[in-house]
Amino acid sequence: MPALQVREMPNQLYEQLKARAELEHRSLAQQTIACLEESLNKPLRGVGESGYSPYYVLKFDTEEDRQRRMEKRRQLFERIDKLGGFEVPDDFPSAAELVREDRDSR
Repeated sequence: MPALQVREMPNQLYEQLKARAELEHRSLAQQTIACLEESLNKPLRGVGESGYSPYYVLKFDTEEDRQRRMEKRRQLFERIDKLGGFEVPDDFPSAAELVREDRDSR
């Protein structure tokens, strides 16, 4: 099971969480999970009919919808393959060199 570490949590928020855990006879970890579940299961306003953000909930309504998405993706990859490759000059910097140069420029 994944673990979660929260850094720089405000003391007031920590104390509220701790007090709520005691009131509900839960451990701090159990209370944190309960609060997250409650918060994440609430519908979000202004994000569509379902009430859930499409950024973290991907629901395929039907197998047909799923197949349509897969076909669209397959066609996109075919178009990319048709573009062909390109020649990279021998003196072109490697990805590591580009990253290093970017870091050093800051």
